[in-house]
Amino acid sequence: MGSNPTFDGVSRQVEAHVIDRPEEAVEDFNLYGQTVVVEFTARLRGMVAYRGPEALVEQMRLDVVQAHHLLLDK
Repeated sequence: MGSNPTFDGVSRQVEAHVIDRPEEAVEDFNLYGQTVVVEFTARLRGMVAYRGPEALVEQMRLDVVQAHHLLLDK
């Protein structure tokens, strides 16, 4: 949830990263235009402007690892 400062910011929005979907669903997994429910269970980090897309993608990878740990502990 935020304004995406790495890419010059936009109005506030919610972006959800889906993890652990079945491998066979990867190619057909498109939620654009769909209504979904997002449940917040923990805050991983604040908004950060990264130096570029590569740094953001690396942080997202670390976020997934942290999310797995948090969800397994619940």
